[in-house]
Amino acid sequence: MNLIINSPATKHQHSLGKRLLILVVLFSSAITLITSAIQLYSNYQEDVNHIKDTLKSIHDVHLESLTSKVWTADIAEIQKQLEGIHRLPNIQYIEISEDGKIIASAGNNASKNIILDTTTLKYPHRDKMINIGTLKIQATLDNAYQHLIDQAISIVVSNAIKTFLVSIFILVLFYQLMTRHLQTIADFTQRLNLNNLDENLILDRPPSTPGKEDELDILTQGIRNMQSNLKSSIKQLQEKDAHYKKLVEASTAIPWELELKTQCFSYVGPQAKAIFGYPLTQWYEKDFWTSHLHPDDKEQAINYRVSHSNSQVDHSVEYRMITADGKTIWIRDDVQVVVEDGKAAKLRGYMFNITTRKQAELELLNYQKKLESLVRERTRELETSNEELEAFCYSVSHDLRAPLRTISGFSQILMEDHGSTLNNDAKDSLDRVIKGCQKMGELIDALLSLSRVSRRVLDKNGVNLSKLVEDAIEAEKETDKQRQVEVFIEPDLFVEGDEPLLRIMMTNLINNAWKYTAGKKQASIEFGARVVNNQRQFFIKDNGAGFNPEYISKLFTPFQRLHKNSEFEGTGIGLATVQRVVARHNGMVWAEGQENKGATFYFTLNNPEN
Repeated sequence: MNLIINSPATKHQHSLGKRLLILVVLFSSAITLITSAIQLYSNYQEDVNHIKDTLKSIHDVHLESLTSKVWTADIAEIQKQLEGIHRLPNIQYIEISEDGKIIASAGNNASKNIILDTTTLKYPHRDKMINIGTLKIQATLDNAYQHLIDQAISIVVSNAIKTFLVSIFILVLFYQLMTRHLQTIADFTQRLNLNNLDENLILDRPPSTPGKEDELDILTQGIRNMQSNLKSSIKQLQEKDAHYKKLVEASTAIPWELELKTQCFSYVGPQAKAIFGYPLTQWYEKDFWTSHLHPDDKEQAINYRVSHSNSQVDHSVEYRMITADGKTIWIRDDVQVVVEDGKAAKLRGYMFNITTRKQAELELLNYQKKLESLVRERTRELETSNEELEAFCYSVSHDLRAPLRTISGFSQILMEDHGSTLNNDAKDSLDRVIKGCQKMGELIDALLSLSRVSRRVLDKNGVNLSKLVEDAIEAEKETDKQRQVEVFIEPDLFVEGDEPLLRIMMTNLINNAWKYTAGKKQASIEFGARVVNNQRQFFIKDNGAGFNPEYISKLFTPFQRLHKNSEFEGTGIGLATVQRVVARHNGMVWAEGQENKGATFYFTLNNPEN
């Protein structure tokens, strides 16, 4: 469909032309003023130069004769010659004076709009130039000014006429070439809507030659392209709208929209019939939603929706509804408040059938209750086991120590009282019995310590690990004053933990490092911390005997030792105790080392993921 528009004149039709006319007039006037001023100034300078040329010619022609006549005092001839000079163009007044006294003059003396030329008359006498008088000539500028005014009027009038004619021509030309077509385009775009996108804009002008299109052709083609793009976009939107509608209606959620003013649904998805069983027509009846809420949830659901709608806050609520066959189902309603003119006008949302989830939650709740009951029962059993373990530990401590003390005591008495009568093999055997008793006592102490670590109730406070390391080092130095060990301790490394247990842990780690560096002439022990992946890791590093990495899995196992007792004494409980303390603090402990190249023990404390 082609649409040719011949627009009627409107009050806005020539506004652009008027602005163009004003701009042309202003610009032309400015140019005219500038060029006229330059021309007038040039003409004025020509008139002034002409006057100056006249004054120069007077000097050249009359000065010598006037000087001679003044010398001879021929006043009559002087007066006659001055009157002749006065008749020259633009000469206003001329006089000759001697010692301030005018001896001859012609014309009217003036004080403004003149060019004054004063010359001293000198006469040669006896090889000297004698001042015999003064010649004063006044040239008037009135004629130059009048000429300037006449030229200004002529230039301004002629340029104004030319400017007016050019402006009118430009206005008419602009209207014919641009304004009327722009008005046509404006009227076309105002009439354009979704129902007439097929209409074609054609301007009332001859078609342009291909390849020589002007701006109006480009604009017209741009509007046609816009129409085409709009049609394509609208078609795509309609297709997407239909597609999304299918997707929404194919989902299990029920899309809906409700008018708050009427309390009636304006749209309900077809899923509602499959889930609730009611015909869709019933959903559009007034107060359908409120009348089908479960009685126990009705008041709470309505109040919740009203309060959030009044507050214009999107919300989600769970409630029960009654289906057409009388069953109860759980609904989760995700609601968006639509605001118009500052007030809540509509509600839109999706209803989800969460009955299966609610049943699962109920089953989970029952399972949780059973689990809590089972935990309480297991806790009681654990408490009983701990009490039995504590009694067992006491029994071990008391019942095993007494026989050990008896064996050890009598062995020492036998050694002291009858040692002189025993041969070397007997003494050696007796000495082994005594050392075995001591070893057994140490094992009992280590087991009790390990048991206490596992059973102690944690009392966490701020603990300075650096101070605990210093105390452990000082204790080792007291027992082995001959050794020289270089110790590096990073100061003030604080953690949150149970100080007695952490002291046991640090004592065991320092004792381990002290013991395994005994064979080094320049032994060193270092305690510090590092941060890896935003986690603080503490470490104790030594340059001692180290260990074979193949057996690292046995390192923290009770009674498992990676070195012979003849090389390094020990019970095999120390590192196991360290691991128990770290575990009680939700941490991790591990080690790195090589044989004869030292070892480094790392540990973390209070890790949330543990």
